[in-house]
Amino acid sequence: MASGGKIEFNEALVRGLRPDVRIGINAPFLESCNDCKTTEFGVVEQDINVDMSESDPISGEAIALTEAASATKQFAFPFPQIFAHESIDPSAGVTGLLCYDIDIFKYDIDSGDSQGILTLAEVLTPSNSETIISGTAWQEARFNRVVFLTNGNTFISYLPHSSQDSWQYLTGSTNIANNTVVDALARVGNRLVMGGITLGADFLAGTNASVAPNDWSTLLTAWQERDAANSVTYDNFALDKSCIIWSMDAGGEYYFPFVSLMGMIGHMEVTEYAKINEAVISMIDAGRLGMMPLPCKDIKVIKPMGELAIVYGLAGIVAVSLNDYTKKVISTSTGVAGRGCVVETEDAHYFIDVSNDIWRLSSDLKLEKLGYKEYGLSKTNTVASYDPTEKDIYFSDDTVGSLVLSRSGASINYIAPTSTSTAHLRLVYTFNKVIGTESAATPFFNVDSDWAKGDGTVTITGNVLRFIASSSTATQASGSQASAVLEDRKYRVSILIRSISGGGIKVSLGTGNGTTRSATGYFFQTITAGGATPSIVITASGGVTADIGEISVVAVPKPELVTQFAGFESRLPETIVGIAIAGTDHDGADVKISYRYDKDAAFTDTSYTTFDDRGIARVKVTCFEFKLSVRFPDDTDIGIDKLSVMLASGQKLGLKEMLAA
Repeated sequence: MASGGKIEFNEALVRGLRPDVRIGINAPFLESCNDCKTTEFGVVEQDINVDMSESDPISGEAIALTEAASATKQFAFPFPQIFAHESIDPSAGVTGLLCYDIDIFKYDIDSGDSQGILTLAEVLTPSNSETIISGTAWQEARFNRVVFLTNGNTFISYLPHSSQDSWQYLTGSTNIANNTVVDALARVGNRLVMGGITLGADFLAGTNASVAPNDWSTLLTAWQERDAANSVTYDNFALDKSCIIWSMDAGGEYYFPFVSLMGMIGHMEVTEYAKINEAVISMIDAGRLGMMPLPCKDIKVIKPMGELAIVYGLAGIVAVSLNDYTKKVISTSTGVAGRGCVVETEDAHYFIDVSNDIWRLSSDLKLEKLGYKEYGLSKTNTVASYDPTEKDIYFSDDTVGSLVLSRSGASINYIAPTSTSTAHLRLVYTFNKVIGTESAATPFFNVDSDWAKGDGTVTITGNVLRFIASSSTATQASGSQASAVLEDRKYRVSILIRSISGGGIKVSLGTGNGTTRSATGYFFQTITAGGATPSIVITASGGVTADIGEISVVAVPKPELVTQFAGFESRLPETIVGIAIAGTDHDGADVKISYRYDKDAAFTDTSYTTFDDRGIARVKVTCFEFKLSVRFPDDTDIGIDKLSVMLASGQKLGLKEMLAA
């Protein structure tokens, strides 16, 4: 780290955030690395495309969303999520599913247009419609046109062979399927694997045998007779949250894939139950359906790794071979924090555990603790996603933003991806709100007095800002804002337009104007605030009639990195005479030093000093220990691979030599 009269932080620019707060002084890591990314070439700007507009997956969908008891839950973290589905109905432009809390849209990834909301049918009586019960992150498994989804409270299947050829759903029926829950599912090879199952009470007890003779006791008897490994050893064993079940290869019969597996959990139309009873038992007898209890507490996630199913519980991780009914226990203590906390890459799984640490499971089933718990992800509300082009892994939540694992190190980003999906040779992200301090007071319009209405065509009622044949405004002055909007500062602004006709809606921050919107949707834009005390202004034009459901104004943070504390080899105070930075782009960057003169003293901060065009900041302090804080202008290119501190003590460095160093 120390070299020729200077202390270098070059390795820290590659390795990024420290994995553990207990790492000692002079370790080659950063204490923080916010809204910039570490790479093998040094620190660069975060390259997520965040210029979200009408064409991105989060926009243009709000009009059809169902109003829940809490309307904002539809847009709460971690929604929306997108899944690529090129094979569902490409002739109708359906190349993906866009999932919110209680609504799912058929979606065209190429055009960015919704093709309509999914209509769900009750599984036992498909002529009856059903609605989604609010849950957590969606999980998905698909086999060509056959699709399965679960949010932990609602299990949905699309089985084209069914009598209604419709999306059918398990939870919510008032008969045998009532209260059956599937927490985890995945495609492993050509098999569907499900776990964390709570069977409906009627099905478990067999109290409705006239409708569904496949009660659990009947199936358990078949399992016990077939189970050569004696994994099912007692009569009252329940298919519970520590068990997995799996289908036969490719779902089984060509015309009726997965029908036997669905029969095992009561996911079957009434008229089909009587027909399937003996078929399910015969598949169990033949070993074509699988079931295994595992030493996992509450299975939350299942992911493929080659031909193995890796099963994650709140406590316990197990690798299962579906072909030969064998398992390898990876851990009985380490587990995942929630249903969205695991992501797979080409050669490993990454997950966050209940203690907030990130782990890596390699393809040879070796478990490695990576750490990073000090950065405070919210664990149970974290979702993980992967960018296969940049090889970046995102752990996102609704408080921190996202912790980004690049190929070389870690950083924090204020943009929180909720999912990624690849289709048509394109990578698609979905995002929730930008994380940061909200400037708008009552962004859901639940306090009428926080907004000044321009005239009688503007009202606030039922948490909706309403314009009726209006060309007026709704204004929140600087003094009424939750956090004052500042002149010349960039802000990420989102607005939810629930309905609109006859004109347009525009958001302004003082004299800084956004784009006029004339469609329904959830629109994002970066606006630079103008004027001494900028107001938040929503302007109607053209005699528009519109309902506005939400406004959010969040300051774009300045990218910043902070080094780990450093000391001197002599363990005595030394004098710093300057700081040098180098790389492809660091225009406008400035730096401060936090230092103390001896180990028991409090730390003192210098003021920020801007690097000159040679990359030198002239700062002089004498200290015992120190750290550097380097910040960059917002919304700018960044590229630095060298950062060093010049020392005067014991060196013969004048200004000329310092500049040349």
